[in-house]
Amino acid sequence: MGGLEISVGSHLGGIYEHKVAMGAGALGVDTLADVDTWVGGSFKQGDVLFFHSMVLHRGAPCSGQQMRISVDVRYQKIGDPIAPASLTPFGDPSNWEEIYATWPNDELKYYWKAWDMEIAEYNQQYNEKRNREAFEMAEEGDKRAISALQRIKAFDQDALRCEKAANLLVELEGSLEAA
Repeated sequence: MGGLEISVGSHLGGIYEHKVAMGAGALGVDTLADVDTWVGGSFKQGDVLFFHSMVLHRGAPCSGQQMRISVDVRYQKIGDPIAPASLTPFGDPSNWEEIYATWPNDELKYYWKAWDMEIAEYNQQYNEKRNREAFEMAEEGDKRAISALQRIKAFDQDALRCEKAANLLVELEGSLEAA
C-alpha cells in the first residue's frame, strides 16, 4: 500500500532548511531533489524499520484501497536530556490516568520516574518557524498550510494561536469546497 521511504545518507547532512508541507509532520525539505536517494519497500504487518532521528523520511503515496496505519515510536539514550512533553501522551499529563485506568497492576505505571533523568524544555525554534510560515501561507490562501494549521490547532498551548489556526482552516477548507 506504500510505506515509509528514507533518504540514504541524509543523516550526515545536519539540520536541513525546512518549509511548511502537507503531511503528518507538516514539514518538508527541498534539499534532496535526487529521487535516487530515496529508498523504500513493501511492509507487512509486524514489520519494523529503525533509523536515525536525523534521517529524512517521507510516506509514499497510499496505493491500496484500505486505510494505512503506522506507529511512530522514538527512543533515546537514558542519559540524554528529555523534554517534559515526551513523557506524556500528546503532551497532556492528565491522559496517563485515563490510559492507566484499566491496567491490571501498577508495576509498570510511570516506570521512567525511577530513573534520574535530565528534564529540559524542548527547543521550539523549528515549530515557531513552521507556525509563522503556515500563518503567512494561509493568509495568502495557500492550502499547503493546512497540515501545519491542524497541528497548531490541536497541540499549541497558546489559545490565541489555536484560534487563529482554526479560523484560517475554516477559510482554507471553505475555499477547497468552493473549488
